[in-house]
Amino acid sequence: HEPAVRLIMVRLALFVAPATAMWALLAIIANRRLGLASSGYGLLFAALGVGAVLGALTLGGLKQRLSSNALLVASALVYAAALAALMFAPGLPLAMALLVVAGYGWTATASTLVSELQLFLPSWVRARALGVYMMVFMGCQAAFSPLWGLLTQFWGLEPAVLTAAAGVAAFQGHRDALRGPPGGQVENV
Repeated sequence: HEPAVRLIMVRLALFVAPATAMWALLAIIANRRLGLASSGYGLLFAALGVGAVLGALTLGGLKQRLSSNALLVASALVYAAALAALMFAPGLPLAMALLVVAGYGWTATASTLVSELQLFLPSWVRARALGVYMMVFMGCQAAFSPLWGLLTQFWGLEPAVLTAAAGVAAFQGHRDALRGPPGGQVENV
């Protein structure tokens, strides 16, 4: 199962590494870009939560109409577009709407990857693989959040966020990067 598991882990890391910029920089976006105080920052996080809940509630229906590959590409591109557009949002209402979309894309991507991992693996190895999944997920967040802060310090907020959005789109938006191992054991990852 190693090639398929490796593919899922690489795919996860390629999403989380650039996508975590939103989590790392949202306070700066709220304050510097949107001029919001802590209550506005809380509203932005609430919008992310609404998007995440909507993603969880509708993901099953989408999975019936789209392959996992198509769903992963679409959700990552939606996330990337919302993250990039956030840099041009003139105020709180549009920023909140964009963050609902971003929350949806984040949840759809992470949930699809973990569900593919669970469906693919036999029960005797599933728990170990899920542990590795969580280490990759949390490890990428911990490792790349400070990097996005440093890039923001040296490049500025807008270039750092747009670079992150481009990274999400580039790494996830290419179908050839999504194919399973030789022999086609995992077609939908």
